[in-house]
Amino acid sequence: MQKWFELHELELINIYVDEGICGSKYHERKAMLQMVEESDSFDYIAVYSVGGINGSG
Repeated sequence: MQKWFELHELELINIYVDEGICGSKYHERKAMLQMVEESDSFDYIAVYSVGGINGSG
């Protein structure tokens, strides 16, 4: 599932990532969020949910 958020909702995105992604995916998303927070060239950000221990869903 792909969810789109406006940039002023970055705090919500961080909460979503903290609860929904673990391991390397978690760190990749945190790095991506850091990049977006430091840039004004993005209008929207895509966050993918990861379900289950096998990453399906």
